[in-house]
Amino acid sequence: MRIINKDELKHDAKLINELKKSIFVYPTDTIYGIGCDATNEELVKKIREIKRNPTHPFSIIIPNGRLVALSSVVIEPFKGQTTFSVSGSEIP
Repeated sequence: MRIINKDELKHDAKLINELKKSIFVYPTDTIYGIGCDATNEELVKKIREIKRNPTHPFSIIIPNGRLVALSSVVIEPFKGQTTFSVSGSEIP
């Protein structure tokens, strides 16, 4: 296991590519989360196996508004931290 700080992520493209192929643990405001590249179906399947939860939905973290706009319908512009709750059938 390796602990990575956010400064390393800002400057290390190789590290970012490694994370895209990995399952990782990250802090949130109240708990730690388990994550992966949500576009990697194998890693998503592995997380479902780890959590022993094959059908329940889980959260997807999107780092900026531009990526939200690419993958969903934004009702109104936003700044700062925002939480959206949508069902999988609502995401194009």
